[in-house]
Amino acid sequence: MGNRFCALPMEGWDGTTDGAPTDLVARRWRRFGESGAKLIWGGEAVAVHPDGRANHQLVGRRRHHRGAGRAANRAGRRPR
Repeated sequence: MGNRFCALPMEGWDGTTDGAPTDLVARRWRRFGESGAKLIWGGEAVAVHPDGRANHQLVGRRRHHRGAGRAANRAGRRPR
């Protein structure tokens, strides 16, 4: 590994009201990648049930998987 810096999971509290990722999530993930950290550990704290989430935390639901993939793809691109 190139260095000892690591980005740890965190609760961004910027998902949609039903727990889907937003553009703010993509921006945070992009910034993790741009930070120079060679290890991104999870990247996001996700609630496993809607009742267990804090504020606008992401929720691990099957219907959100595509949204998370799109957020990750947007995170891999630089803004124009």
